[in-house]
Amino acid sequence: MQERETPMAPTGQQARGYITVTFLAHHDEETNRFVSRCVELSISSSGKDLDQAFDRIAEATCLYVSTLEEVGERERVFAEQGISITPGKPPDNPLNVRVRSEEHAAARNLPVRLDA
Repeated sequence: MQERETPMAPTGQQARGYITVTFLAHHDEETNRFVSRCVELSISSSGKDLDQAFDRIAEATCLYVSTLEEVGERERVFAEQGISITPGKPPDNPLNVRVRSEEHAAARNLPVRLDA
């Protein structure tokens, strides 16, 4: 995933830390779409193909974390879910793998503010 300004990073500034989350996606035969979810935060999305499903779940996860920051709940939710913030710039090394014939997994590093 390329580093870009997200709702979690202050406008005009780079994030100062990141979280690593796991996304899973599978093809839904009934809707002919890929359904994706963030394992750690129980967020779901979908897309017409695997790339779009992973892009949309990343965007939904960023928006959710941004909302947690705005309402002052990020620290509590991260503690409950075992999510830790790593200081520094996120590495640019997304990893997508097929875990079963019908399911794909992706690890993503998403930028966050350290001072939220």
